[in-house]
Amino acid sequence: MKTLEETLGAWSADWVRDGLISEAQRAALIARHPVPEAGSTRFVAILATVGGLLFAVGVSLVIKSNWAALGDWTKIAGVVALMAGSYATGWKLKTGEGRYGKIGDAFLMCGGLLFLGGIALVSQVFHLNAR
Repeated sequence: MKTLEETLGAWSADWVRDGLISEAQRAALIARHPVPEAGSTRFVAILATVGGLLFAVGVSLVIKSNWAALGDWTKIAGVVALMAGSYATGWKLKTGEGRYGKIGDAFLMCGGLLFLGGIALVSQVFHLNAR
């Protein structure tokens, strides 16, 4: 799969041929989005994603193995801390200097999922049933 920069080079040549943009505009586009010299970083991103998932599974298994030993308020405090951290990180990434909007959205979505998990946790801790 080609990167945006590689695809842009092919598409912009077609745009010049069709008369949509001039050759100078094509050169400006290619100068703005150069093809990375080191090649694609997609493999590194895949390895980082797999590593992050394995880390999350490992932490989840450690918590699961000690779940009965944790106090009820410790469980709730942990979920609230994770949720607040996720929301704060997402907000900072979305509105900060670098503007990592998609990663910020992912953290905000994780915060929402942790909120739903917190509802289930409170239900479990206090044995709430549907009355």
